[in-house]
Amino acid sequence: MKINKKIFFAVTVAFELIAAIFILCKISLIKKTAEKENRIYRFECNFYDPFNPLKGRYVQLEFTDEKLPGDFYDEICKDGKFILTGQVVYAILSKDENGIDHVTGLSLKVPENRNFIKAKFSKHYRSSDEENDASYVRIKFDFDRFYLQEEHAEYFDYLRSQDHPLNIELYSDGKGNVIQKELYIYDEDDGYISLVEFYKKHHKKGA
Repeated sequence: MKINKKIFFAVTVAFELIAAIFILCKISLIKKTAEKENRIYRFECNFYDPFNPLKGRYVQLEFTDEKLPGDFYDEICKDGKFILTGQVVYAILSKDENGIDHVTGLSLKVPENRNFIKAKFSKHYRSSDEENDASYVRIKFDFDRFYLQEEHAEYFDYLRSQDHPLNIELYSDGKGNVIQKELYIYDEDDGYISLVEFYKKHHKKGA
């Protein structure tokens, strides 16, 4: 019995180690591909500070580009196709004059010669506003949590109602997979700087 427990423990540790190595290799590969192919994207977002008892504090991100015109859905479904909730879609991207990426289309297949990332289809719905009879599409990005040290997260929770534009920078490979690079907040003197830099610059004890 003792031998079996030792074997089980050793196998469990080995499995967790292999999983950790796999994740690190995947992150490294995505980063290298993104830098080589210039697949580094930036999205505007809003944030608030929730708490997970198992994982701790993180900044929950909300993206304007998760709500899209219903025409995007109509274009995909024009051939009788149907999209299920949770289905992977590819969000086609274009940069504006400020270097911020926006979703300008959706595809069920990997777009060729386009910038894009993976997302999940949420729903297709019509506005409940009688004066605005329009349809919309909701998608969901999987990079909507940014983990921070608890003291940093609590400080940014204090800032959430103030006017501090935020954007996140991402690495992406050629398949639409992404990893977070950095989260930036606007500073009047220095422009967009990382949350940690902002915290160090502005936080005062007892504030």
